[in-house]
Amino acid sequence: MTEGLATPDGVPTPALSQLYRRWAAGGAGLLLTGNVIVDRNHLERPGNVVVDCEPDAAMRAALAGW
Repeated sequence: MTEGLATPDGVPTPALSQLYRRWAAGGAGLLLTGNVIVDRNHLERPGNVVVDCEPDAAMRAALAGW
C-alpha cells in the first residue's frame, strides 16, 4: 500500500496513523505498509515516509504512533 500521508520531510502524520487504526479496526489480521523510503533521493511519490538516517526524537515519536 502507498498512502502518501507523510509530511514533506517524510515524517508520518496523524492522518497516516488514523488510516492504519481504521484498517485495523476493520478486522485485518495483518497490515503491511508500503513504500517506506530509505533514500529521499528516490521517492516513489510525494508523501512517502522517509527513514534515511538516524531518526531524531520527533521522527521516533511519529513512528511509534504509527
